[in-house]
Amino acid sequence: MPCRLHVPGKILGFRRGKHTQHPNISLLEVQGCTSTHGARYYLGKTVYYIYKVKKCKSNKKGIKVIRGKIVKTHGNSGVVRARFTHNIPPKAFGASVRVMLYPQH
Repeated sequence: MPCRLHVPGKILGFRRGKHTQHPNISLLEVQGCTSTHGARYYLGKTVYYIYKVKKCKSNKKGIKVIRGKIVKTHGNSGVVRARFTHNIPPKAFGASVRVMLYPQH
């Protein structure tokens, strides 16, 4: 039986209020997670946003990765907050991410 190393997720947007938004914190929806209690399992897990770029001399494969970490739950529907090393661009809203399962607590 194959071992599962990651769970797919989706970027929903930045954490925001009525008049302000916080681009250093992104909201993620983890597949299969529908409650706050379920979202607590993912706290501290690593997240990877993988995207394609034009091939050039410095990046021969044409793939880049932004690494992040799940830091807190958000609301009652299983959404989590994540901090990334570089802020996620708004172009990535709705894109998929990988939530890694291997750094167990």
